[in-house]
Amino acid sequence: AWSGWRDYREALFRNPTDVQSGLGLPLMAHIPRFNSRQAEKVRRASKSPIDRSVIAAHTPGAAEVEAIKVLRTQVFLLKKSSPGCLVVQMTSPSQGDGKSTLTANLALTAPLPREA
Repeated sequence: AWSGWRDYREALFRNPTDVQSGLGLPLMAHIPRFNSRQAEKVRRASKSPIDRSVIAAHTPGAAEVEAIKVLRTQVFLLKKSSPGCLVVQMTSPSQGDGKSTLTANLALTAPLPREA
């Protein structure tokens, strides 16, 4: 039964449009798969202790980071239009889907509060 579900899910969600139409929910952003090899080269060259999966720290101009910035903007716009919204939850059905990686990268793209 599990194999059948996985095959069904993979056939259903082939691209961002399939996700949006299949779930009937708006898509806030599409984050492409990270090029962690490039980030690892930069991390090693700079001798950074930050994990290579946090690409916003190593390759801030990468297409993947720009997509994360789109998500960041969408979250901020949602917060602005819904003043009572205080929590953003990252969730997925499986371990290893990238929740922590996305959250760390999202945090690095967030603007720092200005000092008074």
